[in-house]
Amino acid sequence: MKNIIVSIFLLVSIIAFDACNSKPAVDTQISLYITHTNKMCPLVIDQITRLDSAKAFPDHTIKHYYTLNTSKENVDLNMLKENVIKNTINEIQNNPQLKPFKGEKITYIQIYSDKDGNEISTITVKPEDYEKAQ
Repeated sequence: MKNIIVSIFLLVSIIAFDACNSKPAVDTQISLYITHTNKMCPLVIDQITRLDSAKAFPDHTIKHYYTLNTSKENVDLNMLKENVIKNTINEIQNNPQLKPFKGEKITYIQIYSDKDGNEISTITVKPEDYEKAQ
């Protein structure tokens, strides 16, 4: 009986140790990704889109801040949202830099502002969005 209790204790300890150690590894990977991304900023994505910065937030959330070289009135919000969601899911599935995050339930938030700094839209892609697309 004592051996069973010791075995159960060891198993629970190993599982708890592994769970405690896995979160910092993900947080470290996110921190490295943010640092690498911000070193490249500002980064021109296309004719009207510039990535200004990225930040990490609790609960495995990554925010990207973009500027569109146009005014807010000229943006088709439905088309922007549709394209951003599609492109974000594609990046999550195909970008080698994001490979360490697969299966880690990362939430990606894209915040778009116009050339005058007015916020246009905040678009969120949650794990259930990109997991169902696989």
